[in-house]
Amino acid sequence: MNDLVLFIHMLLLLLRIIGLIMAIDFYFRLRNKIFRILSLGWFVWTLGILFTFFYVISDNLLLSEWFYLFAAIFTTLGFFLVTVGFFFYFLKPPTKFIVLICSYVIIVPIIAYIFIDLITAIQLAIGPINLIIFGVFLIPLFKKVEFKKTLGKSVRWYYVLMILGFLYIPITIYLSVKYTHWSWRYESTTDIIDITLNFMIVIIATLLIILNTSNIEYTLSTKEKSTLKDKYSHNLGNIMQSISSSLELIKRKNLSKEEAIEVEGIIEMKIDESCL
Repeated sequence: MNDLVLFIHMLLLLLRIIGLIMAIDFYFRLRNKIFRILSLGWFVWTLGILFTFFYVISDNLLLSEWFYLFAAIFTTLGFFLVTVGFFFYFLKPPTKFIVLICSYVIIVPIIAYIFIDLITAIQLAIGPINLIIFGVFLIPLFKKVEFKKTLGKSVRWYYVLMILGFLYIPITIYLSVKYTHWSWRYESTTDIIDITLNFMIVIIATLLIILNTSNIEYTLSTKEKSTLKDKYSHNLGNIMQSISSSLELIKRKNLSKEEAIEVEGIIEMKIDESCL
């Protein structure tokens, strides 16, 4: 493997491990279903990089082809799950749809490899799913108000991510036409421009996904704290008003003993409520 390509893969491995740790940390702190999907996605996406390393170091031709196939499958599947987890903030894809896509990514390429060849299997693993993912990235354009409300100021980084995704389509087509085998990027290639075109967008996109997820959680957390603060202030104002009214009643000389006891009970109850 080219030294530059090796460095890039180590960087991608590090970024995906960071994404995995972040998703697991958020899940245990928030217990949100979104982060179960994101954790699984980042884990599978990380496996894609590991299988790439297995492919490079393997001396067995048959085994190396299986490693390369699994690298493509897990990379595509991981990216799909991370994308689904990210979009769970805005919409709820049907579980059957998610299971169907995951089943396709795993089963169809393996069958294609066994009965046709590796190139076809790779194309079936990557091509259709990437088109679906890029299509999903367009959905927020039709839900701008809700989307901007959730993302806040970090919405601009999402648009950068979307632009990078669409730029990657012609780059992939160009590299696929130029090179006859998908393994060019891991073996003897020394063309800095081609390596940069292939991997730089992936690195930036991975980083932006991590930053966007963190920013969304920060935005939602800030809004939740602000809402709770306003609610607490409103409730506290009502409680203080009740206490004030009760004290005015107590000051009346014509209150019976039973009424005074009742008013004192109300005051004690409101004081207890204000301490919650």
